[in-house]
Amino acid sequence: MLTSHSNIWVTDRPPSQYLQDLADIEGEASLRERLRTCLVEENAYQAALQNDYTAFLQARSETLHRRLMNLIDSTAAPARLTVDSAAKSPPARVDLTADLNFLPEEPVDRDSVD
Repeated sequence: MLTSHSNIWVTDRPPSQYLQDLADIEGEASLRERLRTCLVEENAYQAALQNDYTAFLQARSETLHRRLMNLIDSTAAPARLTVDSAAKSPPARVDLTADLNFLPEEPVDRDSVD
């Protein structure tokens, strides 16, 4: 995310121009490290340097998707279904909506002072 100041600074300038200016100011290694921490990998960076917005979006979406899948895989233990081979009927279905009863009927305004 860009600050308001940074957003104004890059307005109406192609990525190749403002990225080169940032590399000149911060140093190439510093810029690449900062972009890496924002999940902008090398292929997305190279696309931006070529002002290829479509390739940038494609590369970035692949990176974000891969990261999301890694996060999901690391936090969610896979559910394993064990089937009793002697059982004649399939396992019972689970009502996934049963736990939604805790939701309030109206939205909660957490910023309200009253």
